[in-house]
Amino acid sequence: MGRTTETIQVTTTPDFKKQLEQEAARLNLSLSAYLFYLHSRQRAGIDPSLLDRMVEEVFGRYGRVMRRLAD
Repeated sequence: MGRTTETIQVTTTPDFKKQLEQEAARLNLSLSAYLFYLHSRQRAGIDPSLLDRMVEEVFGRYGRVMRRLAD
């Protein structure tokens, strides 16, 4: 069975949206991937510092290359 996706809309201020986009860009993540990362970071049983290091190492260092290869 394949994965399904749904679209959600969130009302926010322009400043908060800009802040989210800047943080996502810093990690070379799309905005949706960044929101998923934030959600995963708060889940019980996941060490936030470990997840932060993994995301920074993989997507911070190799994110641009991974996106170019995916195109």
